[in-house]
Amino acid sequence: MKFSDRFNLKSQLSRLATAAFEDKGALRGFLEVVKVDPQGRDVEQLYLGENIITYQGRSNMAHLLAGDETVDRIVSELRCGDGGHDPGDPTTPLPPSAADTDLFGTLIITKAVTYDFPDGVNGMRVRFTADVAANEGNGTGNQAYSEVGLYDAFGAPTTNRMMTHMTFGLITKSDAFGLSFRYIIQV
Repeated sequence: MKFSDRFNLKSQLSRLATAAFEDKGALRGFLEVVKVDPQGRDVEQLYLGENIITYQGRSNMAHLLAGDETVDRIVSELRCGDGGHDPGDPTTPLPPSAADTDLFGTLIITKAVTYDFPDGVNGMRVRFTADVAANEGNGTGNQAYSEVGLYDAFGAPTTNRMMTHMTFGLITKSDAFGLSFRYIIQV
């Protein structure tokens, strides 16, 4: 059974994708995870929905708008963890909160992010992308992923602050495929 079928994502995705980017005047985030084959080709898209933009993330954005402390407040990395699901039901994500300051579980891998503006330079969305290659982040053979967060550059590389948090049911990764995490934040 496909991951997307297990979580009944197909029926929810269209509604979430549309709602996530309607102009409601609110700061919003959306995460897409794409399974990638070892040659770098997209194999399966998993739209996991809206994520939490933390209080720290909102504070950073306010400071960036004012031109204050710009170097430390930019998004610099994505961290993947294994603690975002209910231990009694691995298909059920734990609810993240705007007060979150770190991943719930063990850190699996940290990746630098790239960014682009999918709507062009005058758009209201920025996309941050981090790729975990097929030969990375597999633990001792297979590795369970269930949460990700974007972190700023404050105190890099050890004390970066969480700006977004997304939890989801388990994705078990192996060296058979990579994962591309594509975070979109709409302002």
